[in-house]
Amino acid sequence: MTELGAGGAIVVATTMPLSDEARADLSELLGPDYVVVDIKRAPPTTNIVLTTVVSGQLIGSLRGLFPQARILLTELHDVARGIRYAGPVTRVLDTGPDGYFVSHDLESLSPIVQQEARLQLTGSGRQSAPMLGGTPMSEPSPAQAPAPARAPAREVIEAALARAAALAVGDAARLAALLHPDFRWTSHMGETYDRADYVRRNTEGHTVWRSQELVDPEVVVVGDTAVLRAEVTDVVLDDAGEPATFRMPMTQTWVREGGAWTCLAGHAGPRLA
Repeated sequence: MTELGAGGAIVVATTMPLSDEARADLSELLGPDYVVVDIKRAPPTTNIVLTTVVSGQLIGSLRGLFPQARILLTELHDVARGIRYAGPVTRVLDTGPDGYFVSHDLESLSPIVQQEARLQLTGSGRQSAPMLGGTPMSEPSPAQAPAPARAPAREVIEAALARAAALAVGDAARLAALLHPDFRWTSHMGETYDRADYVRRNTEGHTVWRSQELVDPEVVVVGDTAVLRAEVTDVVLDDAGEPATFRMPMTQTWVREGGAWTCLAGHAGPRLA
């Protein structure tokens, strides 16, 4: 079996559900050095993440789960394979404009207008492909612009987003890795769980998650201890298998050991109307 990531195959993870056949087709199109997997099977060393258009917070969650990956917002419409994951560009194009262009300056806009004028003068009715125009922006080398150190509060938020993402995909290993061995959690019903119970209940079918969004998280850091407070919007499946949404305040206590933050304790509730 090909080793995934970290010097093995180039791993491409997809957040959108694709059939095994579709993933195999994409792997073949990419070449023998690539493997395409569902996000639930993707290792932390994944190289590329293909996702539908999502919120900035969910992008942050994906960066927490796959810190080395390039996150690509993807709209996919493959008629032959019966795949359609539309986004804002697709929906706009479906309304019937003749083109969709993003230009970063007038210099890149002018040749687009000239090309469209030629199409109009010749009576063409075809829709132009979407284009991202503009002159290339050169990136400074690491020597010119060293990456700034992340503030501890930002690190805690990223860890909390990674925990939320692990809940959403039911990844027990990643969830456990973000929880301190002495972790304790108090639910909005007043129930308390240690790390093993919490991971089991949230990844083995007792609670089936779809997403958790942290709204306006605030963090106070004192030394190697941090307290995060936010309002969360949880989407889980109810007894009938339908999505149910809960809103409630949440507080988490994080500790830093060996440079890594893990959640030591947390409490959610009461449920908001």
